[in-house]
Amino acid sequence: MDKSILRINPLLFLIIFFAFLSYGRNMVWVDEYAIWNDALINSSGKVRPHLNMGNALVMAGLFKEAIKEYKFVKEKEPHHFTAYIGLGSAYLLMKNWDGAISEFKEAVSIQPDSSIAHTNLGLALLNREFINNAIDEFKIAIQLWQGNYAAHQNLSIAYRQKSLLKEADEEAKIAAILRQQANIQDVQGYGVIQK
Repeated sequence: MDKSILRINPLLFLIIFFAFLSYGRNMVWVDEYAIWNDALINSSGKVRPHLNMGNALVMAGLFKEAIKEYKFVKEKEPHHFTAYIGLGSAYLLMKNWDGAISEFKEAVSIQPDSSIAHTNLGLALLNREFINNAIDEFKIAIQLWQGNYAAHQNLSIAYRQKSLLKEADEEAKIAAILRQQANIQDVQGYGVIQK
């Protein structure tokens, strides 16, 4: 028997073995859900995989499952800002306005200088038809970040609901300019109500 074949066979075995492992890992990276599901399996007690799994579940429209993940994060880290934003967003998408308001208020208490938290709280308040409170939140959000097109857009909607048409038009124009300047397609955590 040729000894060069024996020397190649272990190398060939290693190549096949590592190719098989690579293929198996590639199956994990198919989508966000698969990635974070694998991370949960390998490190279930850690916060980050649960938070990111919650985000993936929201993107998949699985809000009840996402809520469980965000609640796990809150239990482990009661002041985890992003968990409150994620949980509030899930409630918002489920049209659970009171749940969303509660979570966004907590987020604001954790990070009062977060334009996103104030925008989302305003959005939940607007959907709950607490228009004056919503306007206050949108104004705070804009003070914190002038470029927050979603806050301007939602403020326009709130003004329109109060028949403040001039103010509504001004805010809508600002929102359109900011959105165009930023070339933003979609920002997680932001929403504009559809009425």
